[in-house]
Amino acid sequence: MEFSQEKFETFLIDQQVIGYKQGGITLRSGRVSHWYANFRDLSARFSTLELLTQYIAAFILDTISLKEIDAIIGIPEGARILGYETHRYFVKKKLLPDNIPALREREKDYGESKNRLFTNGYMPSRVILIEDVVTTGESIIGIVSLLNKFDIVVSNIIGLLDRLELDDQGYLAREKFKRMDIAYSCLADATLLRRLTWHTRPEIQAELTQQYHRRADSPLPDILGTLRG
Repeated sequence: MEFSQEKFETFLIDQQVIGYKQGGITLRSGRVSHWYANFRDLSARFSTLELLTQYIAAFILDTISLKEIDAIIGIPEGARILGYETHRYFVKKKLLPDNIPALREREKDYGESKNRLFTNGYMPSRVILIEDVVTTGESIIGIVSLLNKFDIVVSNIIGLLDRLELDDQGYLAREKFKRMDIAYSCLADATLLRRLTWHTRPEIQAELTQQYHRRADSPLPDILGTLRG
């Protein structure tokens, strides 16, 4: 299976991962948005989880070298199951070691070093992180810092969908990852809004326009131009 962004976006739309919420929802970053991306239902069924894992695996095989990588980890809690399944996919292909990287959401304050961070004691040395929805990237940076504390190197970060959000200082998540010298890539981003029937709603346009006016060289002008067209 070769990765196709168009097919992946269609898969997300067909599975109703992307949606519109009248009145808005509060994101993990604390911001309110009228559109959302929720991958958790895909992890609730083996059939959809397997399809999602195949898309991620194809993307990794097309874009990332697994040389020296010994674990693929999903950011807890939302991407945890997905991380397990993706890692297992490559174990079965004999491209990753036969271990289970069971990362805790936060470090325990007692016990052996390896058990404070991983529930089963297996501690990898060089990993790829997977996040389902990337907003400002702060939760990912927190996990990177935690792993670095235990001398675990994060070589790559993969986002399933990047909302292209600007943080309070006007930076995109990918720019912050670049400053940390971590390779970042995403399977899809906010430009897929152009394919949804509700993309012309005034609140969606206003939300993106507000982001755009905060920084003229952000990716949002292209999104707005596509939506308005």
